[in-house]
Amino acid sequence: MIVSGAETRVSGRPLLRVAWVVMALVPLLAIGVSAGAAGQAFGTGDVFVAVSNGQVQWHNPDGSLVTTLNDGSGGFTTGMGFDAAGNLYVTDFSGGGAHTNGATPNGPRVSGGKDVGAVSVFDNSGNLTGTFGSGFTNPESILFDKAGDAYVGNAGSDQILKFDSNGNQLNSYSVATESRGADWIDLAADQCTMFYTSEGVSVKRFDVCANAQLPDFATGLTGDNAYALRLLPTGGALVADTQQIVRLDADGNVIQTYDAEGEDGWFALNLDPNGTSFWSADFNTADVVKFDIATGDVQEQFNTGTGSGTVFGLTVFGEITVGGGGQADLAITKTDSPDPVLVGDLLTYVIHVTNAGPDDAANVKVTDTLPSTVTFDSASSGCSGTKTVTCSLGTIANGESATLIIRVVPNKKGKVTNQATVSSSTPDPVAANNAASATTTVNPAPAGGVQTGAGGTAGRSSGLPTAVVVALLLGTAALGVRRRARS
Repeated sequence: MIVSGAETRVSGRPLLRVAWVVMALVPLLAIGVSAGAAGQAFGTGDVFVAVSNGQVQWHNPDGSLVTTLNDGSGGFTTGMGFDAAGNLYVTDFSGGGAHTNGATPNGPRVSGGKDVGAVSVFDNSGNLTGTFGSGFTNPESILFDKAGDAYVGNAGSDQILKFDSNGNQLNSYSVATESRGADWIDLAADQCTMFYTSEGVSVKRFDVCANAQLPDFATGLTGDNAYALRLLPTGGALVADTQQIVRLDADGNVIQTYDAEGEDGWFALNLDPNGTSFWSADFNTADVVKFDIATGDVQEQFNTGTGSGTVFGLTVFGEITVGGGGQADLAITKTDSPDPVLVGDLLTYVIHVTNAGPDDAANVKVTDTLPSTVTFDSASSGCSGTKTVTCSLGTIANGESATLIIRVVPNKKGKVTNQATVSSSTPDPVAANNAASATTTVNPAPAGGVQTGAGGTAGRSSGLPTAVVVALLLGTAALGVRRRARS
């Protein structure tokens, strides 16, 4: 609900508007409108774990479970990725296709033709919206390039498939394989070099621009099978190598290893948005672990509770992808005026949102939950609500900004602190600047004064209550009418 520029009040108390708001909310409460998990949208650092049976667990950054998403495929869920709008794409390794060939994500390659598996899509709140693309053979990984096109690695064939943002196939690439197909993929910043594993002992490369095989990036890895990999922005890569996780330098040499007690089935892997850590998961134990890249220390750990042989994919909202981009650093500031302010006078908040990039921020939203000691007065166009004010700013381009205004009326003396937050469907790598607060001193209205709406007072001849003053004025007016009538 928007009340733009509505500054006319009776003693600072918009009683009619409050009643109207309550009546307007009644049908909405009856309908029970919901958006995702109790209205929650994906947040930076949220962890998504593919746990088979068509399901993906959505966890907060501390590992606590938000909810479990289900695409209805019933098969193995594996690698995942996000597009620029923050939608989640899940590879259904064996479910959703025309048939199944009996393959498992960590087992040997099984021939069985195409149309085995699918890719499911969830919106930024975890609602299933449909499927994406076709012609897969046990799809196991998916990523997006800077243009918004998608690449899908197929474990059941030697094909890496390329699709536009609508799921139309643009190209296919036949790549050299080891014991599996084009298993786990990651694209370099040059938008041409595709790094991939084939459940062997190497990290291989293919030029998707020239459609040509390139020399291997790394060979002779010591684990049973090399699975998920992620390129590091500083150069090199991380690879889940069954018994351990290895860090490779820019030349493909092993320079560091990571492990945790009791884990010998490292399979899934993804970088955390903070740039200093990564997550990995073990298919034997269903443990999910966050490691510090520099020290190897375990920072977080949780278990999915789904048992052995279920966890075969992991991603993080706001993940760092060298070749994909799709991040926007939003920052918010908030100022108050006047400060101090009198009870019953207007208090104006000016909220400023900027996008430091590197990409455009889509579906930008500012949320401001008003304190109980103020009453909503008005807000900029695009805002709704009177208790929690939500303002939709659309897309803010890289380097651009937006400003909005929220006006309230304090109803109690003291200090009032108001916080606003900004969010977007585009992953934000820096969460620390997504909230801003303003604290205002609210002074009581002086005895014998009335509010002017500008933070001051004007003299009043009587300290009588407003209702009494109004009654006297009406009575005087009526008396005047009678006298004129008699005359």
